[in-house]
Amino acid sequence: MLRPVLAVACLVWAMALSGCHEAAEGESLARRQDPALRVAISSSLADLARPSSGLWGPGVAVTVSSDESALDSLAMGYVDAAVVWGPLPELVEGLSVEAIASDALAFVVHPSNQTGPLQVEDLRGLFTGRIGAWDAFGQSVGSVVPVMREKGAGTRSLLESLVLKGELPASGAPIAAADGAVLDYVSANPGAVGYVAAANLREGVRALTIEERRPEPQRVREGEYPLMGGVWFAYRSAPEAAALLERLVSDDGRGLLGRWLAAAEWAPR
Repeated sequence: MLRPVLAVACLVWAMALSGCHEAAEGESLARRQDPALRVAISSSLADLARPSSGLWGPGVAVTVSSDESALDSLAMGYVDAAVVWGPLPELVEGLSVEAIASDALAFVVHPSNQTGPLQVEDLRGLFTGRIGAWDAFGQSVGSVVPVMREKGAGTRSLLESLVLKGELPASGAPIAAADGAVLDYVSANPGAVGYVAAANLREGVRALTIEERRPEPQRVREGEYPLMGGVWFAYRSAPEAAALLERLVSDDGRGLLGRWLAAAEWAPR
């Protein structure tokens, strides 16, 4: 018969072994479930993150954030790749980037606003506040309300580089956290003007003609629209990331992307 002290010691040891075994099993399970690849996607491309897009395998974990946050997460090693919208991203050493598509920066107004066509200088006036009322274009829809995306959004970065060109946006302009929020605001406010990735255009708003061109799919595909952005795949060197890039630019990958980026054309590699 075991002495009481020895019996307790044996019980504690058995429990410890059991706990270690369970911990080892838990760690093994966590390793099995740990994704092979983590990808951050621009909020302007949020539709691509849906499981129904068919783009991501079971070993890929996808999150949605602003373009800036996606690139920051990549630089800090929190994700292995980022799919972002806008101008060519500036990356830290050790990261690579490839263009996988192009898209237009589309400007939208309320359907009752028949302004247009406009020049880039007109857009600059609208978004800096120098043009404060729509009657400057013969429209009776009241004051101009420019809707801005948040800092760090690729669409805002493209607006700043191609349209504002160093000038500041109008003070007090509403800030939208996603293209969908821009479209919702503009569709409900006759004086509003906003900008979104052309692939996100929908009913309820009117896309403006800029320099005699509308952001129509054919115009975008042929590069005839004046305000274009890129869809970029930024990544750190790893076989899994390289394999995903090859999948995205393959015929099958482009076919899947084309379901969600209806206005996009594939950029040359």
